[in-house]
Amino acid sequence: MSSQEVPFWKRKQNPRTKMTSLRLLFFFGVGVLFFLLLMGHVEPKNYTHLQVGNKSTERILSPVTVLDQEATEQARKKAADGVKPEYRIDDSITQVQLQNLEKIFQMVKDINGKKELTQSGKIEELKKNIPYQLDDQSYRTLEGLPPETINTMQYISNYIVEEIMKGGVEEKNLQTARDQVNEQLVVAELTSSVRKVIQELARFSIIPNIKYDPVKTEEKREEARNGVEPIYIYEGDVLLNKGEVITPNHLRKLKLAGLMDEHIIKPYIGLALFILLILFSLWIYLNRSRSAVTQQLNQLLLYMTILLLNMGILWIFTLGQALQVAGLGYLVPAATGSILVSLLIDTPLAYFTAILFSFVSGILFNEKMGTFIDFVPFLIALVGGISGAYAVSGAQSRSKILRSGLYIGLANLFVAVMLLLLSNAALPWQTLLTIAAYSLANGILSGVFTLGLTPFLEAIFGILSPVKLIELSNPNQPLMRKLLIEAPGTYHHSVMVANLSEAAAEAIGANGLLARVGAYYHDVGKTKRPAFFIENQMGRENPHDQISPQLSKAIIIAHPYDGVKMLKESKFPKAIVDIAAQHHGTSLLKFFYHKALKENENAKEEDFRYPGPKPQFKESAVVSICDSVEAAVRALKHPTMEEIEELVDRLVKEKREDGQFDECDITLKEIDTIRNSILETLHGTFHSRIEYPQNEEVEGRQA
Repeated sequence: MSSQEVPFWKRKQNPRTKMTSLRLLFFFGVGVLFFLLLMGHVEPKNYTHLQVGNKSTERILSPVTVLDQEATEQARKKAADGVKPEYRIDDSITQVQLQNLEKIFQMVKDINGKKELTQSGKIEELKKNIPYQLDDQSYRTLEGLPPETINTMQYISNYIVEEIMKGGVEEKNLQTARDQVNEQLVVAELTSSVRKVIQELARFSIIPNIKYDPVKTEEKREEARNGVEPIYIYEGDVLLNKGEVITPNHLRKLKLAGLMDEHIIKPYIGLALFILLILFSLWIYLNRSRSAVTQQLNQLLLYMTILLLNMGILWIFTLGQALQVAGLGYLVPAATGSILVSLLIDTPLAYFTAILFSFVSGILFNEKMGTFIDFVPFLIALVGGISGAYAVSGAQSRSKILRSGLYIGLANLFVAVMLLLLSNAALPWQTLLTIAAYSLANGILSGVFTLGLTPFLEAIFGILSPVKLIELSNPNQPLMRKLLIEAPGTYHHSVMVANLSEAAAEAIGANGLLARVGAYYHDVGKTKRPAFFIENQMGRENPHDQISPQLSKAIIIAHPYDGVKMLKESKFPKAIVDIAAQHHGTSLLKFFYHKALKENENAKEEDFRYPGPKPQFKESAVVSICDSVEAAVRALKHPTMEEIEELVDRLVKEKREDGQFDECDITLKEIDTIRNSILETLHGTFHSRIEYPQNEEVEGRQA
């Protein structure tokens, strides 16, 4: 059957593809659980059961600040309706009336200049052509007036009409405006008859010149509308008091505040997008940082478990909200997760975890209406988490974990004081003491939870924390005592390898403590047959001289796997077991191989190689190099630094050319750094040992 015919579920997956699929599955699972735990804290209350005419059974406050568009429009309409109509003076009317006066006086002059007309004829012409109905005496006065007098009358009339109409004349005030003519004529030096004519013409010429101005009126109304500030329903405003009769306006405001929606879905979509954003950011971070979480399923499971455990702790504390515990956000030990990540995985990832749970805390312990995240628990969790991750980084004792809890408490107390000062709140001293106590208790609880959960996580996932490594390095550990008592030479060799390994591992950024502890136990299998290893013979006869090279090979090659069995029986962490299994890789026992060649020229090289595996991680590779170097250097008699350097270079080169580092992600630059660190540590620390041959005779004798 071809590969195309094999069902997809039976096809062998690429390990990287499989790991990616598992990561996606775990991320999805964590996202769903986070959503379920947080959804109850983003769902707004619903009051669709309220009806007009009923009495409210509770006091309802607005959870949001929202614009009340309807109330705003009503207020603006009222303001616009209150604006009085605007009027304007129409100067064109004044000009028309002045022109009419000018025509009248010109016509009077023209009629008076007609010689062919009699006096009565002229009076008739005047009556016919003057558009106003004057007194008969006024017509007789106008007839026969010289042009100079008429010009004077025209000037005075124009002046009076223009002055009065310039101030504007309304219809309702027309009579008052015309009465002003007499006031204007008081000072004029005129005969009574002429004064009478001017008075009549001026009064008739004054007409209303103030008109309604729709444009300006609308501008004023728009200005009034714009002058009304928008009306908001503010967060915390009382929408309905307890016992108040419900009106349509109450329901309108409740709907506006989002409290009357029957199908609330938007907050859930927002929460889902928020969780997606957080998990996507975490995914990007893990891929960019090349964290062990992305490479090892065990580490991924551990990280996800820590996330869920910390989420569970936070959720338990939310039960205090039902008891209306004030300041609960100051008490919640959200830093537990970041401390555990820093202790069991790595510190940079712990900082990211602190950011993640600061958001979660801000949602879970939100005491403010209308906000998605409360800044107080957010900042407390953020500062506490980062402080805890930093304080516990590299912790090698349980007391340091407890001290890190104290540091978190002090950091939280600092933040609490800062927030209280910024808010300028006048709080009673009892409340201040409570907040201070909660802040300190937060850190202590974080440390206690960490201490309680660490052994549990170490046991389940086989994780090596610095604290666990320190415990394993205790000389009173049963296997360490066994090594010291039954194989003292190997014990001393292991201690020296541990010193070299720790310094070399730290030089390349690997876990120096893991390398040290792994070196302590890497040769524990030699306790099964200690006399067959040269460092334990103490000048006694070498038993290998009495047996075949094949049997010697079998005894020597067995020691890593005897050690693995002993370590597994004692339930040692996987990393320590792996170092014991990998420290010889697939290297060749040259001494016994060449001895076998002397007896049988057909002896096969592969029969005299360790079956492996080769070093799979940097700490294992470091122990492998340091193990060979320490044994070789101690075999030299009174060596110089030049001889030591030459020997170290040769051993490292042989391991590299033999492919012992092919399965480990260690670089040539790191190998060179390891070499320099070993030389620096060896300077002045080596001791005399039997002479180490410069050819293949040595590799089988030093295990």
